[in-house]
Amino acid sequence: MTREEMTELLDDNGYEISDEQRLPDGTGWQFRLASGQIISLFDGGSWNVEGRNPDPIERLLSEYQTGNR
Repeated sequence: MTREEMTELLDDNGYEISDEQRLPDGTGWQFRLASGQIISLFDGGSWNVEGRNPDPIERLLSEYQTGNR
């Protein structure tokens, strides 16, 4: 998944990105959502979700990745 795909997917599903920045080690991007989740998107396309109530975001990203959307 690319940065552009991530921002489009989140926007299309009603999630507001409150902050977006490069990870300090330069290996990807971090997205902080207004709903409390923190997504790390790595340059290789993998991702990790942390923060408040990560399950809906993990489900959304997994479905996108497997083509079930």
